[in-house]
Amino acid sequence: LANGAHEADEAQRRVDAQLRALDRVRALADDAALGERGLADARRRLDDVASRADAAESRIASARRAVAEEAESFTDSVRTHLSTTRELQVADPAALFAELADWCGSPSGRGPVAPHLDAAESRAREQLTARRAGLSAELSGLRTRRAAWEDELVSAESGEDAVPPVPYTRHPSPAAGADTGAPLWRVTDFAPHVTDAERAGIEAALEASGILDARIDSDGGVTHPSAGELILAAEAGPSAPGAHTLAAVLVPAADPEDTAAAALPTDVITVVLGSIGLGPDSGRACWVAPDGRFRMGVLAGAWSKPGAQYIGRGAREQARRARLQRLTGEIAEIDAQSAALDEQDSVLAQRLTTLSAERAGAPSDDAVRSARHAVVALQNELRRLHEERDTAADAVEEAAAEHRTAAESLHEDAADTGLPAAPADLDRIRDALGDYRVALADLWPAAAAATAAKEAYAQARDDLGRSEEARAAATERMDDAHAAAERARVRYQTLRESVSSDVDELHEQLDSVQRLIAAAETEQHDARRDERAALEARGKADGRRQELAVEDEAARAALAAAADGFRRFAASGLLDLALAAGSGDHDTAGDAQSGAPTAPTDHSTDGVVAFARAVDRALAGVDAGDAAWRRTRQRVTDEHKALEDVLGRRGDSSSMRMVDDAAVVVDVTFRGRPAPVADLDVMLAAEVAEHERLLTAREREILENHLLGEISTTMQELISGAEAQVARMNDELASRPTSTGMRLRLDWQPREDGPAGLAEARRMLRRSIDGWSEEDREAVGGFLQRRIHEVRARDAGGTWLENLGEALDYRTWFRFVIERHQNGKWRPATGPASGGESALVVSVPLFAAASAHYSSAGNPHAPRLVMLDEAFAGVDDNARAKYLGLLASFDMDVVMTSEREWGCYAEVPGIAIAQLARTDGVEAVLVTRWEWDGTRKLHAPVPVRADATAPPPPGQDGLWE
Repeated sequence: LANGAHEADEAQRRVDAQLRALDRVRALADDAALGERGLADARRRLDDVASRADAAESRIASARRAVAEEAESFTDSVRTHLSTTRELQVADPAALFAELADWCGSPSGRGPVAPHLDAAESRAREQLTARRAGLSAELSGLRTRRAAWEDELVSAESGEDAVPPVPYTRHPSPAAGADTGAPLWRVTDFAPHVTDAERAGIEAALEASGILDARIDSDGGVTHPSAGELILAAEAGPSAPGAHTLAAVLVPAADPEDTAAAALPTDVITVVLGSIGLGPDSGRACWVAPDGRFRMGVLAGAWSKPGAQYIGRGAREQARRARLQRLTGEIAEIDAQSAALDEQDSVLAQRLTTLSAERAGAPSDDAVRSARHAVVALQNELRRLHEERDTAADAVEEAAAEHRTAAESLHEDAADTGLPAAPADLDRIRDALGDYRVALADLWPAAAAATAAKEAYAQARDDLGRSEEARAAATERMDDAHAAAERARVRYQTLRESVSSDVDELHEQLDSVQRLIAAAETEQHDARRDERAALEARGKADGRRQELAVEDEAARAALAAAADGFRRFAASGLLDLALAAGSGDHDTAGDAQSGAPTAPTDHSTDGVVAFARAVDRALAGVDAGDAAWRRTRQRVTDEHKALEDVLGRRGDSSSMRMVDDAAVVVDVTFRGRPAPVADLDVMLAAEVAEHERLLTAREREILENHLLGEISTTMQELISGAEAQVARMNDELASRPTSTGMRLRLDWQPREDGPAGLAEARRMLRRSIDGWSEEDREAVGGFLQRRIHEVRARDAGGTWLENLGEALDYRTWFRFVIERHQNGKWRPATGPASGGESALVVSVPLFAAASAHYSSAGNPHAPRLVMLDEAFAGVDDNARAKYLGLLASFDMDVVMTSEREWGCYAEVPGIAIAQLARTDGVEAVLVTRWEWDGTRKLHAPVPVRADATAPPPPGQDGLWE
């Protein structure tokens, strides 16, 4: 058997050696076949590259001809365009076409036409814009002057007297206490015998000396109108007839409509006039002369004016008529100048529009540059094909060399091992070796199994003999154990029978005694526990009794304090108001018939408590929670603030105080006397009725004229401006159609729930106010007055300014509607549509509004920024491309951030991209820059900072820390 195993191992080694040799020869055969296939592939690639290079050379020739044709066509179109422009004029056309000819010979980069046209447009736009700015400044000055003269005209038309102008050397603010007394010009008039020339000279002297508007007090003192200092102390004294004083030419004549002037005594005015001399020979330190000269102490001077304007009602009325005539002429002249300036501005605006259109209509050199780019791309492709052809030729040579080497190695190894070189013969030899190994594997395991079976039989026979001997010994030990157990049982039975029954009884008694002892110990433990619990309960009861005594005393004191506070609260009068409001009886005293409890006659604590309980029952339906108290207190505070503001404007006052931190009491002083708040509404209603009665027809006419004048004109301008803005938005929408062909527009419509009469008023406001008939004026005035009355009726607590602002807010009368053109008609864009169209309906008007806003700059090169954060989140790629294409169509400069959007779509002509990336744990941000030119995405160069000393590390574009 040992010799057989040795022979089996030797046979196995021989088989393994033959298989290794077979594997090596087969690997060499596979390498030779692979080299042959690689050689064939390399030859096919070489042929393909050569044919493509020939085709590229042919396309380059055609592309060069296309460049020449596009350059010639572009030059002709530029010459034609420049010959038709009126505003866009190039400074040196000869230089432009010389540069264009050079550039067309080798077009690269930006052409020379656009810079020349941009410079010409910028130069023309600056000139036109500067002229428009000058016109705008001049027009603004005219409007300011017209507004000032209109205010003065309204004042003159209303019958108001002109006030002497404040000199530049005087502070414009009146002195403290200027509301007492009256100025000299309001309380005097010229005597009948004074001539017009003398009147003009005397008034000029008084005005120049500062006495004309000086205030005469009731004590006869004459004070400075702004400084408040005494400038003349009048002294009463006898004066001879014909004395040279101002009393000889001026007589007291106070305006009866001026309360302060009418209250000034006549004798005081006479004394003041007698204190001012008439001419230098009057012997007075203060004098005026009919020729305009004057002296005020050490101050002397002279002035003249064509006629008296302020002294005397007749002079003031004549001055007012002259002022009306002058103002009317001035306003008419300003209107004519404004119209001329507006016409010039319109012409300049049209020229700017023409300039923009001519610049926008200039031919582009994109076709020339595109043709040149095509030539460059084809040349690059040809160069790449030549390199690829050289590489393919080298690959053919390498493949042929590898194939020869593999074939030589195959034949050498096959000869050394005695094996065939053909792969099929090698496969048959491998199959035969496999059959031989299977036969060897079956032979030697069978021989080993027979030897192992003989050895197992001998071992089993020895184990059987040892088991028989162990069984006999175990049987003998079992018999001995049975005999010992029987002897032990007999001995136990004998001992049990020999013991007496008394022992059992003694054991039972001992057990009973032990149980009694245990029960007694348990009862004793429970009794001691109950005793301790009773002592603790008695201690707690004593402590609680003392606590209750203290609490009872504190409760009695709190009750007494609460009763005292309740008595004070009842004395404030608020409780009577609350009881009267709760019972429906407004008599604050209360009686048995009204059901409201009355104040007790017994002022003891028990009486007050009984009264408080009755009040609690009467006011059971009133919310007395903390939240209701806070709301009520806040409301009282807010309304008191409004009441205080209203009363303060009238010279009245109000104050708020707390009563024992339980009630808020408001005290009102109305017309100088304290008044209860409950009666204030009645008093105010009576005063309002009195004021309404005193509102004259003249005041109503002034209000109507103001509504139909300034407010109507302003509202007409605002509404017209809004409609013009909508028209500009629609022009933007019409000039930039969407890629889907959908047409949209905005309509600024009156709201269905808008104010009544809006349509008619809007029609009137579109026309000039000068062309309105009397019926039109009444219709517009009635519409505006109805709006004011509606708001006043709805919000009676608001101020006039707040109510007017809400009533005349024209923006709330209209709404925006987006319309879509379908089947030849404009319809609201709210019907069924696809998701993309719905998104366009929402977005396109917004882009149009932004574009119209930026177009107001007037300069086509002004920035048109649109900034989007997390742009187009939740929108699919197709819709994103349409959005970005719309932004490009509207010529918007977009700056946006997005988690994944790069904007590389065919609809986008160009975009710069900065991709930010970071890694956790690294305090830096990697910035990778790209550029999209409309067709492909290119890696952008890294910008170098001025302080950079070294380039960034390899593989990184930039690192921000």
